[in-house]
Amino acid sequence: MKKILICVLLTTISFTLGCDKTSGSINGKSFNAALRSVNRIKPYLPADKQLEFQSGFWSLKQWAENDEKFLEWVHRKDATEIIALAKQQFEVQKTANNPDLAKYASWEGMIEQLEVERKLQIENKRIRKP
Repeated sequence: MKKILICVLLTTISFTLGCDKTSGSINGKSFNAALRSVNRIKPYLPADKQLEFQSGFWSLKQWAENDEKFLEWVHRKDATEIIALAKQQFEVQKTANNPDLAKYASWEGMIEQLEVERKLQIENKRIRKP
């Protein structure tokens, strides 16, 4: 009877730890923890959202005033929240006349351009291989 009770207790604890609701979110306690979270989340996203998520994360890093502000932005956010926040910050940066964003009409335009550039990089790597 004790063995069954122990097995049930251990199973319950393992399910509780394994089904943590923050498992799909970014740990913003440190920059390295955030990077590990991004690398853990990205493979589970649909292919069309992976680039947008990664671009959003790094754009937020670039646009943040400092590391603390960046970590505050991304802590406990999931992929869709990161993308939404990056779109919002894109508009803020665009209205502030950020020169890096002048060539893009919108967030979607920037992502489309990045997709084209990535495809070209992949094709160039294929051509170089003997």
